[in-house]
Amino acid sequence: MRYRRLGSSNLKVSELCLGTMMFADQTDAKEAAAILAAASEQGVNFIDTADVYSKGACETMLGGLLAGQRNRWILASKVGNAMSDDPNHWGITEHGRVSKDKLDEISGSCDVWAYYCTFSESNCITAINAQKLGLVPITMKRAGLMDTVYSGILLDEDGDEPGTREKYLEQLVFAYENPEWLEKEKEKAKSGVDKFYWENIAKQWMTYIQN
Repeated sequence: MRYRRLGSSNLKVSELCLGTMMFADQTDAKEAAAILAAASEQGVNFIDTADVYSKGACETMLGGLLAGQRNRWILASKVGNAMSDDPNHWGITEHGRVSKDKLDEISGSCDVWAYYCTFSESNCITAINAQKLGLVPITMKRAGLMDTVYSGILLDEDGDEPGTREKYLEQLVFAYENPEWLEKEKEKAKSGVDKFYWENIAKQWMTYIQN
């Protein structure tokens, strides 16, 4: 298999890409797993999917099939396609389409919380929630993020400056090339944000009041 470098990073992508349009439609999970295994054996490490493939069932199936081998694959997807005849079931502006519980479920199956920030965050609840779910932050050393990020990488760069995007991409590649480091950082993330949850804050206040 021949590979091409992704941009200016050290990430190498196979020249052949595995299309998955038929997964969860004409191709069941058992056959899809066999296809993935055959592609991997031939050196393919690039998968293409989309939200509209099997009306979302393809992405869901892939999530299960890639469990335990996510670091092996580069996954490309698309968003904003029409999911039904309903005029509101397309684009990325539909509110309430995915519940918070579902978002947490999806996020919890990931490894990294990638947040390229170009402004000063006063407080980042999303960073806290992501770490609670076990995601490792790769973000910027900006204002509130320095107080709410307890693991991963805080890039000390200005997001608007030339060259910062390349440095940020290098950190993302580093994270995915070092699964052992990721696992250690996940544990730091979960334990670091505990003090921000209301149950623990209430306990701290009760201790303060009683003393």
